[in-house]
Amino acid sequence: MQLARLAGMDEETLKHIWRGALLHDVGKLGIPDIILLKTDKLAEEEWKTMRMHPVYAMIGCRILITLFLRLIFPIAIMNAGMGMAIRAA
Repeated sequence: MQLARLAGMDEETLKHIWRGALLHDVGKLGIPDIILLKTDKLAEEEWKTMRMHPVYAMIGCRILITLFLRLIFPIAIMNAGMGMAIRAA
């Protein structure tokens, strides 16, 4: 983020960069720690696994969207409905 700020990015662009960075790292959840934490050079098979992190990120995003739709969205709708009912009374 500091680099993006130094490059003169506007606040809206910074928001997109921040969100992209979060989602990018979601894909790392699918990579075994033995590979992520390895200090030596990665073997070719390990690189193949690392290159899969964008796919894992898409899976992670689908999970997050599902959680949002099933858990958070109904609460928001219920609260909005309650607010409308209070205003109407």
